[in-house]
Amino acid sequence: MNIKDYSSRVDSIDWNSYETAYGKATKVPHQLIKLASDNHKMAMQASHELWCGLCHQHAYISSAAEPAYIFLKEILEKANEELRIELLDIFAGFAECSSPNHPEGNGELQISIRTLLKKDVQLFTKLRQLEGEDGFAEFIVEELESNA
Repeated sequence: MNIKDYSSRVDSIDWNSYETAYGKATKVPHQLIKLASDNHKMAMQASHELWCGLCHQHAYISSAAEPAYIFLKEILEKANEELRIELLDIFAGFAECSSPNHPEGNGELQISIRTLLKKDVQLFTKLRQLEGEDGFAEFIVEELESNA
């Protein structure tokens, strides 16, 4: 991954027009860039911050989740086991909160996130075969298949 290109793409988004669980998404670009860092501790901290802000406790999806999705996916595909588990937890939150059975699951944002997840179902299917995925990839795939 070219971190300069990644950072440039992250910075090209008007994050002020999006929200997290804590208000304006102004911290999200910094968190995404830290997530891509070679510094494992920094990346892990960023993953926790993103989990809190984008799909807070799997209760709802924040609007910043939609533009953040592609960046999270890029890191997921190259992440080590520990970081991959943290990222899969975020995607599991997206799957849970975008379910048609979730109280807010039929909103425009939730439908959009669900569409992105469905496009990536093969990736999540592949990841559920990996040791140490903690059941998150399995949950995502089952959620997408059973609650289409």
